[in-house]
Amino acid sequence: MNMAKTFKAAKKSDIPADTGYYVDLQGRDIALYNVEGQIHAMDAICPHQGGPLHEGSMTDGKAMCPWHGWEFDIKTGACVFNDAIKQQVYKAVEKDGDIYIEI
Repeated sequence: MNMAKTFKAAKKSDIPADTGYYVDLQGRDIALYNVEGQIHAMDAICPHQGGPLHEGSMTDGKAMCPWHGWEFDIKTGACVFNDAIKQQVYKAVEKDGDIYIEI
């Protein structure tokens, strides 16, 4: 049985409010998002053609891939136009200004 582990990913102050913030965490490409002061984490690579979701825009809690415009709900990972397509989301915890991700 695999137990989840928690790793320090970033300082909250480093995460912008209008786009994602990329981290390589234990070999995983993860995008961190600041949605109204709450930090969320999901896979950073778009499943469509491998675009960098963290480099796209973020509006109304949705991340847009800069390559072809696919959008994902940051909290659930669901693709906006097809909820059968989902990005992996991760639990993010803030402690003393640092963000920890459970993977």
